[in-house]
Amino acid sequence: MYDVAGVRSVANLAPVRGVESIRGVSEGAVSGEKGVEGKGFTEVLAEAAKGARAEENAAIESVEAFAQGRTGVHEVMIAQERASIALRYAVTLKNRAIEAYRELMNTQV
Repeated sequence: MYDVAGVRSVANLAPVRGVESIRGVSEGAVSGEKGVEGKGFTEVLAEAAKGARAEENAAIESVEAFAQGRTGVHEVMIAQERASIALRYAVTLKNRAIEAYRELMNTQV
């Protein structure tokens, strides 16, 4: 079988940042409420971009630590996957913004 004695628990991994903050934006948009308290879409998109960059930097640092023998390959893979998820989240937000803009531009007045 496989030896997993060196693998640390993944229970201490933090959830993807930014997911909770987008809920308030989408709920207000769907319900049609005006003056919804919370962050604007620009702020959410900026935070997603910052989060993606931070995760990318953490992944780069984990690769460097692995090259120096300070960490294991499993930690590198976890950091790489977290960076990938953060980037996909930011790209999804960007795509939805573009889609909403196009829909507004195609609206007949």
